[in-house]
Amino acid sequence: MIENLSDILRTAAESHPHQVAVVAGTVSLTYQQLDAQTSELAGWLRTQGVQPGDRVGLCLPKTAAALTALYAVLKAGGVYVPADVRSPPARLAGLLADAGCRLILTTSRVAESLPAHWPADTARPALIPFPPPMAELSPGTSPSPEGELPDVPRSPEAPAALMYTSGSTGRSKGVVLTHRNILCFADWGRNQFALQPADRVASIAPFHFDLSTFDLFSTHLAGGTVVLLDEQAVMFPSAVVATFRKQQITVCYAVPTTWVQLLERGGLESAPPTSLRQVLFAGEVFPLPLLRRLMQALPQATFTNLYGPVETNVCTFHTLSGIPGEEATEIPIGRPLPHSPVEVLDEQFQRVPPGDVGQLCVRGPGVSPGYWQQPEMTERSRVAGEPATYQTGDLGFRDATGTLWFRGRRDHQVKIRGHRIELGEVEAALGSHPGVAQAVAVVHSREGELQIVAFVQPRDGTVTEADLHPHLAGRLALYARPHRIIVKPSLPTTVSGKIDRQTLISGAEAD
Repeated sequence: MIENLSDILRTAAESHPHQVAVVAGTVSLTYQQLDAQTSELAGWLRTQGVQPGDRVGLCLPKTAAALTALYAVLKAGGVYVPADVRSPPARLAGLLADAGCRLILTTSRVAESLPAHWPADTARPALIPFPPPMAELSPGTSPSPEGELPDVPRSPEAPAALMYTSGSTGRSKGVVLTHRNILCFADWGRNQFALQPADRVASIAPFHFDLSTFDLFSTHLAGGTVVLLDEQAVMFPSAVVATFRKQQITVCYAVPTTWVQLLERGGLESAPPTSLRQVLFAGEVFPLPLLRRLMQALPQATFTNLYGPVETNVCTFHTLSGIPGEEATEIPIGRPLPHSPVEVLDEQFQRVPPGDVGQLCVRGPGVSPGYWQQPEMTERSRVAGEPATYQTGDLGFRDATGTLWFRGRRDHQVKIRGHRIELGEVEAALGSHPGVAQAVAVVHSREGELQIVAFVQPRDGTVTEADLHPHLAGRLALYARPHRIIVKPSLPTTVSGKIDRQTLISGAEAD
C-alpha cells in the first residue's frame, strides 16, 4: 500500500514502465523516464543540502520539468512550496520567506527580481534557475538505481506540501498538507471516478491550487496520463477545447468559471470533445443555466460537484443523475467522503437538526495539521477541544436524506474563479497607499460573475483609481485585484460605527 507520495512514480514505473505519464506541449515522458529523472534530481537536491522536512520553493511555469521538480522534492524527503510565477516579486518574496525555503527552483527572471524584495530580517535561500546545470532532464535518461538515493523518512504524517492562501491581515497563510492528507483524497478520487491507465486527464489548475492534487496524484496512482495545460494555454479557451479533442481527454477537473469560458469562448458546444467521460468542478457555485448548457453539450459525460477548502481538500461530492430541471435553483454539495465526516454545528459546536443552517465542520485524516508557524490560527480553526477537525467558515444544512447544501460564508472570505480571497488582504493592500485613509472591498455579481469592488476614502487631497491600480499590481495576485475602485469622500457606517458593507454592496450593484 502506498503511504507516501514519493512512492507513486516508483510503483507506476514498475507496473506501467512504458505508459506515458505526462504530456506538456511537445514533451512526453513515460513513467520509467519520469521516475528516473525525478530520482536523479532528488539526489542532486540532497547534494544541495535539502534534508527531510526542508521546504523547497517551486516558482516555475507549468511544464513537464516543473512536475519533475515537484516529485523530486518529495523523493528527497522535502516539502514542495508551489508559488505563482506571475505574482508580483514582493508577494513572492514574502510567501517564500515565510515558508523558510532551503532553496528555490525558479526562472532566471524571478531569480534576478526576488533579492530586491526579500525581507531584510529573513535568511535568503539559494535561488536556482531551473533546470539546474547538474540535472539532465531530457527524455531518454536512463533510470537511476533506487539505492543511489539517500534513505529518507517516509512517514505518511510528514508534511508533503505547503500551499498558501489569502490572509485577512494581508499576510498569506501557509496550509500544511501531509502525505496522508493528499493520498487519502487522491486514492478516493482514483477509485470514485474509476481512473485507469487509458485515461488522459487534463490538468488546468496551477500547481499552487489544490485542485492539482487530483490531476497529478489520482491520475498517477491509476497509471494514467496527465496532460498539462500551462498558464498561457488556459488564457485561450478555444485552444483548450482543441487540446481536449487532439489529446482525447477523458477527465477534467476545473472551476466553474473555466467551464463557462469553454462554453462561451471556446466553441465547446459547436465542436464538443466526445472523449470526455468525467466532468468535475469545484471552488464556487456553478450557475444552473450554464451548467445545463454544459451538460447538454456533453451528454456522454458524468458531472460531479466537489466541495472543500484547501485545509481539507475535497470533503463532499455530488454526482448529478441528470440535467437539473428548470424548477431547480441550485445543486447540493452532496455527501461526505468516507474519510471526511462533515457535521453541521451551531455556535456551541452542537449538531443542529436536519434543515437547520449551521457551520460545516470536517473531521478525519484529510484535515490539515494546521497553518505554517501560526499555532494560534490553527487552534482557532479547530472544533473546540478536538484535534484533526476544521471549521470551514461555510454555512450549510443537511436535508432529510442526509444530503448537504451550501448556504454561504460566515466571514468576508470569497471564492472567485476557484481562488480563495480574503477581502481583508485586498483592503490591507489598498490601505498601504499613502493617499488612502480607509478602504473596503465587497463582492457583487455582475452578469453571473462575482467581482470585487473596492471603495476608498482619500486621506488628504485626492487619490484616483488610476493611482491605485499600479499600486495593487505590486502587492496582489492578479485574481485578487478589484475589478473596480470607487473613490468616495466618506464611507457609510452603521449605527454602531462600523462600515456599512451592505450599503456599499447595494451601491456597487446599482453602479
